Amino acid sequence: KYVIGVVAMEMGSGFPLEALKAQAVAARSYAAKYIEKRKNGEYHIVDGPTEQAYIGYSTNAKLNQAAEETKGQMLVFNNSIVEAFYSASHGGQTDAAGNAFGGGDSKDTAYPYFGIYDDPYDRKISENKGLIEKVFLPAQLKGNPAKTDATLWGDIMEAFKLARNTSEGSLSGARINSITPTLKYPRTPNSRWYTSATLNVTVNGSTKDVSINLSKLLSRGVFKKSILRMTSFEQGTSSGVDGWYLTNQRFGHGVGLSQWGAYQMANEGKGYKEILGFYYRNCALGT
Repeated sequence: KYVIGVVAMEMGSGFPLEALKAQAVAARSYAAKYIEKRKNGEYHIVDGPTEQAYIGYSTNAKLNQAAEETKGQMLVFNNSIVEAFYSASHGGQTDAAGNAFGGGDSKDTAYPYFGIYDDPYDRKISENKGLIEKVFLPAQLKGNPAKTDATLWGDIMEAFKLARNTSEGSLSGARINSITPTLKYPRTPNSRWYTSATLNVTVNGSTKDVSINLSKLLSRGVFKKSILRMTSFEQGTSSGVDGWYLTNQRFGHGVGLSQWGAYQMANEGKGYKEILGFYYRNCALGT
């Protein structure tokens, strides 16, 4: 009954059955691990988003089915119950425990079944659900920048003028030749979470490297959604124009199962065991 109440709050009956079953196993594993960790404590688990949200028992048939068809099943790694973290959306890439929760390599060692890898299922559904913000930055600027990216181009040009030690300069004709990111967590080179970027920019025949702070794009008004936390960029085109998309993504800590990723996997015909295998690697199902 507890698991049903968690699944009702964390996903809800609108999710596909196989996603609900994966959530049921993750929730059961997470709760069992905390019972084990706090066996002598005053309580076992918090019933809110800091640990695991719980709304109370639900009579919904679909939620009951998800719990019943996975009854007693938990994720296990090396004969130990897995602390099965999950969050709403990874933004297309999972994260390591040492990044999301602090602790670096030692935390990663404690949670060897979590890592950084691409999640195409989460990425696909996140774009459909509005959980990824994109701002296009054309490589070649013609005329004045569009209103949506005027702030960003203004920051670039201010940095360019500082690099040249001059107050001269015009936005018209500016070109971005390349962008090199600075990782938020340098020890994890395959991560796409960036804090700043060095742009090689040419204006009126003069080329300089300038830096912009990606972490401030939200406060500068370039991005609007404060619930998202991972800033990145990728090359692309818009209406035939080459450039870069600056992205704001990830709703939650990004470790373990993505609830929207599970939704997408289930919609593509994946069963709950395959969903769990994708997000909790090298783990087994036990009872």
